[in-house]
Parts: sequence; structure tokens; C-alpha cells
Amino acid sequence: MSAGTGRGSDGSCGEAGPLAPGEVRVYVVDEAAPDLHERLDGWRGLMSAEEAARWQRFRLAHLRDRHLAARALVRGVLSLHMPQVAPRDWRFSQTAHGKPVLDGETAGRIGFNLSHTDGRLVLAVALAPAVGVDIERRDREAEMLDLADRFFARGEAAALRALPQADRRRRFFDLWTLKEAYIKAQGLGLSLPLSSFEIDFPQAEGREDGDPGRLTLRLPQDAAPTTALPGGPGDAPWHLWCLDAGADHALALALCGEDDWRPRLFTGLPPGDFRETACRVLRRTAPLGQASRPQEARRRGSQAASAAAFSDDGKP
Repeated sequence: MSAGTGRGSDGSCGEAGPLAPGEVRVYVVDEAAPDLHERLDGWRGLMSAEEAARWQRFRLAHLRDRHLAARALVRGVLSLHMPQVAPRDWRFSQTAHGKPVLDGETAGRIGFNLSHTDGRLVLAVALAPAVGVDIERRDREAEMLDLADRFFARGEAAALRALPQADRRRRFFDLWTLKEAYIKAQGLGLSLPLSSFEIDFPQAEGREDGDPGRLTLRLPQDAAPTTALPGGPGDAPWHLWCLDAGADHALALALCGEDDWRPRLFTGLPPGDFRETACRVLRRTAPLGQASRPQEARRRGSQAASAAAFSDDGKP
């Protein structure tokens, strides 16, 4: 396997090597995987004292298991890309708005973001500080139109209401995960309302020529550049993707950077047993050179607690 390809001749991730510029890798863990519970005890030694103390505070077994798997996932994947650092040796801190980032000598080396929903854990990593990922189950009960009216931008809520009823659930969860991924990439937490930016779906999904449907991100004219993260990208362009995670899940990815970024998808178990799988992009913002910077959006909203109304994975 050549360094940086992340893939051996048998398709396994194995020693993934360093991340290549312009790629963002998404690692998916199925909590129902038969081998997951057999590995839990072996992961306890990877946690820091703070992580172990939090793990002990969870009363429900499945929440303890999820916390342990999440810690092993983050630490194991980071060590895939920087093997000189053992999984147990990674150190973390938080930004002023609570986003976890690398600390110490590795600070700023790799951007990462974690999300979970019932049954799935997802981690995104890239050579960029502003990266965000979100996954949700599509079968979750939700008053979609009411939530959209309360928390989305006006244009998004109107577009959702105009869809046939059969299409609303897919659009709602695609839009929710995209907006959550963007907020998490910004690193501003609940201080950035869901209504303060607008995402349009100008084309149909999955055209016959294989080109994914488009997304358009519109920001307020007075939107501040990303400054919540160390080494933030300033006014670099934003990239958004809806990725195929199966019929039962919505998966979205957001990243800020000058490169024309390419997502890659891996499935398996932490700390490093992953295999690359086909990454089908359902929708994305236009590649660089095909679109201008995000346009002016509707006015900034004011519902600062909007993300907490539906999220269950400890945003940001």
C-alpha cells in the first residue's frame, strides 16, 4: 500500500498513512456490529482520566458503550493518520464554544468532528480546522413543518412546505444534517442559529449522468469569517455534501478550505480496523471554478437554542 492512499490491495484501510491534501475521510461505525461488544473491554485503556470519569457517570449500558466506542474511534483514527502518536497519547482541549480540538504538539495538525445517532457513530477528519459531520435516523418522530417554521430560514421552510408530503421527510433530514454539520464546522455552537444561513436544493438528486444534485449555501452579507477555531480559514469557500448512508440515515458533511475537497468513506471498527467503501455523493455544493462564493442570505435569525431542539449527539 502506498502512503496516503488509505487502501491496501485487499481494500482494507489498514495503516492509512497521512491524510492527503484535498481529501476528507468519513469513518462509520455500526453499533450493531457483532464484534463491537467483544472489543469494548480492550478500549478502556485508551481513555484519559477525564474520559473515564465521564464514562462511569453514564447510568445506561448502551450510553457507556457508545461513549467508549466514540473515544476509541477518535483516538484510533487519528493514530491511523499520525502513527507516531499512540491512541492513548492524544490530548484534547475545547474552543470557547465547546468544540473539541487537538492540544499540545499536535494542535492544529488534523481537523476532526464526531456525530452519532441511534445505531451509528461517524467521524470526519481532514487537513483543515473547519470540518463538521452530522448523522440522523430518518425514522425519528418529528413535527417537521413546525420545526422548520421555528428554526430554519424562511426560504428553507417554504421550500419544505411546497414539496409533496412523500418527499418532505427526506428533505427535512437532509437539510437538518447539513445545517448541523455547517454549525459544527464553524465551531460556534449554539451561538450560530439555524436560521442565520440558508441552504437551497436547486436540482433533483442523483441524475442519470451520475453527477450529484447541487446545493447552494447562502450566508448573510455581514457574516463573520470562521474565527472560532485555531488556524481558521478566514473567508475560504465552504463545501457541503449529502452522502449516501442507506435509506434509514441522513449523513452530511461540511468543510471550509481552498482545495476542491473529495470525501472518502470507510466502515469498520475502532481503533483501526476499517475498510474503504464506495462513497456516493447525493448532493454537493459546486466544485471550485463552477460557482462563486456564498451569496448574501436572508437576515440573521435569533433562535440561539435551535440546535438543542432536535439534536442528540452533544453538539458541537
